[in-house]
Amino acid sequence: MIDSPQRLAVIVGSVRDGRLGPTVATWFAGQAAARPDLDVDVIDLADVPIGAAAPSMSAPEPVLRALGELTARLAAADAFVVVTPEYNHSYPAALKNAIDWHNQQFHAKPVAFVSYGGISGGLRAVEHLRAVFAELHAVTTRDTVSFHGVWECFDGSGQPKDPVGPAAAAKTLLDQVTWWARILREARATTPTPHEEKGVIMMGLTGKTALVTGASRGIGRAIATRLAREGARVAVHYGSDHAAAKDTVATIEAAGGVAFSVQAKLGAPGDAEALWAGFDAHADGLDILVNNAGILGDQTEIDGVTREGFEHLFAVNTTAPFFITQQAVPRLRDSGRIITVGTMLTRGAAMPRAIDYAMSKAALDVLTTALAKQLGPRGITVNIVAPGVIDTDMHQGRLVGDALAWLSSQTPLGRLGTPQDVAGTVAFLACDDSRYITGHRLDVSGGTTI
Repeated sequence: MIDSPQRLAVIVGSVRDGRLGPTVATWFAGQAAARPDLDVDVIDLADVPIGAAAPSMSAPEPVLRALGELTARLAAADAFVVVTPEYNHSYPAALKNAIDWHNQQFHAKPVAFVSYGGISGGLRAVEHLRAVFAELHAVTTRDTVSFHGVWECFDGSGQPKDPVGPAAAAKTLLDQVTWWARILREARATTPTPHEEKGVIMMGLTGKTALVTGASRGIGRAIATRLAREGARVAVHYGSDHAAAKDTVATIEAAGGVAFSVQAKLGAPGDAEALWAGFDAHADGLDILVNNAGILGDQTEIDGVTREGFEHLFAVNTTAPFFITQQAVPRLRDSGRIITVGTMLTRGAAMPRAIDYAMSKAALDVLTTALAKQLGPRGITVNIVAPGVIDTDMHQGRLVGDALAWLSSQTPLGRLGTPQDVAGTVAFLACDDSRYITGHRLDVSGGTTI
């Protein structure tokens, strides 16, 4: 049983000049706030730059950030009450756009309506909205509050001239919506909803800008496409394979996301500066940094490691992410994320033939914990994921036959990891659900190290 108050979002749907929406919404929010079982959040769409035309993922960053804040408030709600007038027998365009911009934020949650208008009291708008929310897997309550001839219903202080009838209707509505909110919140906490769809834009990171290094292929590509699927605008960094980066961007855009490419060859002096110069040409700030780019090195025991190879390995795997992160910090907005892709080999899974590689990644474990302490006061979380053997083209020609069988047998799950396994973990660390996790090393080895 979850006993904490339900979070009720009261959405003011009208944005036009001279509207009565705030008057109606303020009165209703007062009725709701008087209840100990509700925590009320009034969302006035006039404060969101959503307009009468539908926004797009290529909208200016300030617009996307404002929409991202709206998304977070909707996602945090356990129930909704939509305050709507009736325009031409339907509901306002801004309200439609706010609903259409979102999806799973409404899933398995109750929605009730307070309507107002002329003779119909806005009830034709309500009937249209019922069908819309049914498409979003929401539950609409039977009873509504409606004000017929609304211009004559409120006094100069914003209170109904006849308070008894509206108050009784509001109580009935709130009794229904809180019952549904409690039941559905408990259900969502224990049982996955059956209608979740794969491959759709989820919008959990709407308004966020992410940079993923080494994103043209393998794990980086999977991370970039996953963050874009969650609604982030993604900078796809690549070293030299322009065609692969272009394909990653095209894949993101074909799925409805927004991305741009940034070229910088890592491991050479000035690499971080070149990367950020390319990024700054497209964006005015950063929310999520994913240090993913890396190379394997000589893949030999200590006696076969060359100085040249060792120094190049550290230049790409250690020095580059250090200075990329250093220059990211002033660009990173408060409550941002720094996520680094490390390796399981730094703890509990020693592999002599990867001694140089593991050493280069171990430094990133230290970077993670130190930065977590430094940046915590800004609400920025810093974490590292530690993959096991992931089936990518980096291992091309090696993951076959007996080697494949042996490596697969090292995990209790009996298989190698996939780029999507790592991408899902990174997406979790990038989203708000991970907001209290920082300085953490998250093993993504399928249990290889246990």
